[in-house]
Amino acid sequence: MAKQAKSAGPGIPVLGPIFGLLFGPRMAPLLAIGGLLAVGGYWAWSQMRGAVVAEPHYQVTLESVVVSPLPEWIKSDVKGEALRDASLDLPLSVLDEDLVERLAKAFSFHPWVAEVKQVRKEVPARITVDLVYRRPVCMVELPDRTGLYAVDVAAFLLPSKDFLQAPQQAARYPRLSGITSVNVGRVGVRWPDPFVQGGVRVAAVLDEAWGKLNFARIIPSETADPGNASPQFEVVTRGGTRVIWGSAPGMEAGAEARYDSKLASLLRYAADHKTLEGRDGPQRLDVRSRDVVVLAALPKQTAAKPTKNTAKSPSPK
Repeated sequence: MAKQAKSAGPGIPVLGPIFGLLFGPRMAPLLAIGGLLAVGGYWAWSQMRGAVVAEPHYQVTLESVVVSPLPEWIKSDVKGEALRDASLDLPLSVLDEDLVERLAKAFSFHPWVAEVKQVRKEVPARITVDLVYRRPVCMVELPDRTGLYAVDVAAFLLPSKDFLQAPQQAARYPRLSGITSVNVGRVGVRWPDPFVQGGVRVAAVLDEAWGKLNFARIIPSETADPGNASPQFEVVTRGGTRVIWGSAPGMEAGAEARYDSKLASLLRYAADHKTLEGRDGPQRLDVRSRDVVVLAALPKQTAAKPTKNTAKSPSPK
């Protein structure tokens, strides 16, 4: 019988010649030449980089930065303000390796920007910035303070100065009153008051129906619900009717109707009666169940008083 060949271990006889070829005396000159070429290339690029980067072909100017189109409610120069506040002095170079990251960070800090979806750079120099903008859903009115404060559905304080030149635009949004926050906070930061956070969610649900139902303002509720510890709200019409709304959307507890059922029942009631007001004037309604419940008539002097529509722009802190 032929003798079986003995195993020589895990591939050492095969790898040995390869290592010998790569690192043996014959390869030393080639490795030296490669090293010299690498060092020379790096040195040449370090000498030429300044001239290449300075070419207009690679220069990023204000005009070559393109952001998502601004919605009609934003009057600010989002692009210019974001670059200025981040101290990004133009022109920049599209060859900078950290340019995308720096621009994304700059735009993410702007108070009108909810999300930076993508930053793309191209040659010739062009930067495209895809942004998601915040949308105002409510104007907050504070006691003993003039003006209004614009907020989005997440209760982020928005640059209300955008509404100063168009007070009629501020009047289109739902109004949140009766807020007792001492600290308004700064623009671009979420308002910490739970009544603001809940109230703006009520405003977002009522947005499209606000004018149709003749609403004037949302207020913290005077009627406490012992079964629900979350903030409770009422909605007041211009005629003085007070609708007990209850919890903010998504915070309903127990047998309380969902926000969409509340809105649907209000719209049905208004369609059937042509108004939310009572036969003899304002009334108190409860919409926390599936149907609108008439609780009582209210004296006419409780009618909502008109307030100024001037927006207020808090100073950044």
